Amino acid sequence: MLSARSTRRILLSAAHKAFMNTTLGTIEAMTASPQLITAPQAAALVRDALSAGNSDLAIRQLTEAIARLIESKGKNIPADEFAEPETTGDANYDAVLAAAFLYAANICQLEAPGWTELAPLTELWLWGGDGFESEQYKSLIRSQTPSEFLERNILTRPRDWVNA
Repeated sequence: MLSARSTRRILLSAAHKAFMNTTLGTIEAMTASPQLITAPQAAALVRDALSAGNSDLAIRQLTEAIARLIESKGKNIPADEFAEPETTGDANYDAVLAAAFLYAANICQLEAPGWTELAPLTELWLWGGDGFESEQYKSLIRSQTPSEFLERNILTRPRDWVNA
């Protein structure tokens, strides 16, 4: 028969192991890479947000998709990550989606599919802008815009495509 002291040690040891396993599991889950969002999923999220009249949400969702892809550094990319998406329902967002996936592919040194080579927009568009930006501000953003976007008449900065 075990003494009360021995029983307490066994119980404390078991509780400690359970705590450590739970804590380590939580830490691993917190540090694990977030699941990638495929181009078709990103397009659907943007389309849904735009249909609801929420362009801010559309911007956040596309930014999240691209930031995750960039953070992956091109490792463990699922086969459908760059599958051709359906339209977002908005030509500007279709163009920025294509340019953003091309941009991320280039950063990750991955081959981008042909659908990312959309024709440029007919008018210059500031990603996330409200249309009331000064020419001086647009010029500043233009000087920081990666070529994948600038060639499509989209103004954005690299910092717009990372998670804070």
